Parts: sequence; C-alpha cells; structure tokens
Amino acid sequence: MEDGITLIVDAIENCLLPRLERALDESEYHAEFNVRENKLNTHFPIIIETLGNLDFRLETEKASIILPRLLILDLELQSEGPWFREQCKTYSTSLNQAFEKMYGFKLYNILEYHNVFNVQMLFNKCLEYLHLKVTSTTFKNYPGLVEVYCKLANNVKDYKIELNPITVLPLSLILMEHFDIDTKIKGLRFCLSILECLTSDAFRQGNYYEVVYSCLIKCFDEKDLEVTKLTTSCLLLMLTKLPAKDKVIKVDEVYRTILELMYTETNLYRKAACLNVTKLIIDMHGVNCVKYKLFKSVVCDALDLSSNKAAADILLKEVLQCLTSWLKYSWCVWRLSTYQDILSALFKTLYVSSDNDEAVAIILKLIMTMIQLCTQEEQKQIASSMKSFTDANKTNQKFLANMEIIKNSIAY
Repeated sequence: MEDGITLIVDAIENCLLPRLERALDESEYHAEFNVRENKLNTHFPIIIETLGNLDFRLETEKASIILPRLLILDLELQSEGPWFREQCKTYSTSLNQAFEKMYGFKLYNILEYHNVFNVQMLFNKCLEYLHLKVTSTTFKNYPGLVEVYCKLANNVKDYKIELNPITVLPLSLILMEHFDIDTKIKGLRFCLSILECLTSDAFRQGNYYEVVYSCLIKCFDEKDLEVTKLTTSCLLLMLTKLPAKDKVIKVDEVYRTILELMYTETNLYRKAACLNVTKLIIDMHGVNCVKYKLFKSVVCDALDLSSNKAAADILLKEVLQCLTSWLKYSWCVWRLSTYQDILSALFKTLYVSSDNDEAVAIILKLIMTMIQLCTQEEQKQIASSMKSFTDANKTNQKFLANMEIIKNSIAY
C-alpha cells in the first residue's frame, strides 16, 4: 500500500478495540479497554487529518481499502458494551461530521448511498474483514467487532444489495452454536434478518444450505422458548429459498423432526410454538405430510391436554389449526379404522370446550368433514354411538346442541 493508505489504515487499526487477552465473560476487567482509550487520543486525529486530503469518489482503489475499515471503526465506536466510553461517542460524532462535510451524508449511512459508492463492494469488504478476525474461537475476544456485525446484519434489508449466504452467514452461525442463550438468540435473530433478504436462488450453487440447516436443527436441543420460535422461523424461511430438487427432502426432514420434538416435549408453550410451525410446514409439504403416523399421536396428545382449560388456552387454537391444514391434504387417505382416535379426541374436546365458541366452530367443521369421509356403514355406527353418549349425558346443553348439528349433517 502507498504510504498515505498505510498511514490511515494503521491509524484505524490502532483505534479499534484490540483483541482481548481473556474472553469478555471471563473477567470484569480488561486492560485493553484503557489501552484503546489511550490509542484513540493518539491516532484518531491522524484519521481526521488524512480524510481531508482524500476524495474516495475519485480514488476508488483507496476507497475499497479504507472505507470498509472506517465504517467498521465508526460502528464499533457506537456499539454498546463495557468497552464503551463517552470518548467513543465524541470521536464517532467528529468522524461523521468530517465525512458528512465531504460527501453530504454521515459515514454510518454509507451503505445506503449506491449513487456515490460501490455499496456492494464495501459491504463485502466489511464482511471479509470481520470474518477474518472473528472466528468460532475468537469471537469472545472481539466483542466490539461482533457488535459491528450485528449492526450490519440487523440493517441489511436497508442496503438493497445481493447477499451470498457463504459470505454473510458464518458469524451468525457461530453465535447460534454458542451455549449462552442470549448469544444464541442474537445469532438466530441476525440469521433471520439475513434469510429474509436472500433471493430465491441464494442456495442454488453448492450445498451451503446443509451447513445452515444443520446448525438450525441443533438449536432445537435448547429448550428456551424464544430459541425455539426463532429456530422454526429461520427454518421455514430457509426452506422457501432452497432449489426445488432439495426442498421436498428438507421440508420432509423438518416436518419429521418437529413431530418427534412435539411427541416428547412437555413444555406447553414450546409445544404450541411447534404446532404453529407444523401447520405452515403441512401447507408447504402438501400430501407428502400424510405418511407420518406420528402426527396422529401428537394431535391426540395435544387435544387430550386441552381438556384442561389452562392448557387449552395455550394449545387448543394451534392444534385445531394444524389439524385443519392436515385434513385438507390427507382426506384422500382418510380411514376411520386408522384415524378414529383423532375423531374420538375431537368429540371429547367438543364436550369440554362447549363455552369456547371459536374452538367449537372449528371442531364441528372437522368432525363433520371426517364423518363425511367415512362409509355409510361407518356413519351409521358413529350416529349410534353419538345417540348412546347423548342419552347418558343430558346436563351439557351446549354440547347436546352441537351434537344435534353433527347428527343432522350425517347423510346415510
């Protein structure tokens, strides 16, 4: 590099928070915080002075080297954490004022000005720098740079650039794989932000989606509800970006994985979150979802749990919506001998949920649809069983009225 470039690049490097000798969470005191404060006093004036002698609109090669580092420095100066000092805020303000005087906008907004700089190149260079410094073994030693990545990932939708998952997602995956819940949630949130901005052909080349998929599946091992919600959101979004030849296989794997998770899950809120995403996966997977008999066990268990009002407040709406989507695709293979457990569970749920008008409307529709899918002989058997039950249970008038609705819908 030319001396002028070397001078400002060295000054920027000296102003960045140096690598911590000990991981951020291993100690309350880090000498590097004070070292950086002293270096800012020495090296920051060099940055301001040198900036005044450069026009990055004309010197594009210098821009490609200096501007990404300069943006990273500014975002780190603005980042929150135990390393932050009021001095950081002052220097960031000074830097942005100098930049705005030269180019008409603040440095931290540079990635939104496509008409001035090559925003795609600047963003790619920022990621290249961050991923070179921050790895799975060093990210706890570079807390400032992690926060810079988080700012970039959080605002990526505003940059209107093309994103390559191989270059933009690695640090998110590193955060997602960490044992600390807050760190994992942070990684999942930024993974979701990035996935939202990927095009439909983002995973067309290679099999990097397998890396992302594997990391997300591992997140299911964490029982935290927020982790579960974010993980399922990421998985659903990623599935929509996969090539057609891989999508069916992966959707099937996710569907099976979530069914297995719900089968053993005891936390009602987590089970409800999984039921919610199962409905969406069924709509995505269509008739392919029919082959898993485990669905019946999961649904019957959720309906059984919903006989308790407290549990019903959490589960009932989700399980009924899920079952409605499933029946939309499985009607062609419906057999009373195979799925009578679901029908029985729905009758029981109708009885205990008679005061829940919204749930009753859905349950009635499900029951009547299932009965219509039965043979005439089976419908006669169901009607006979209904009569025997209602004759023995005359106290719940709302339930009896609903049973009459079902009876009148049976055409045998």
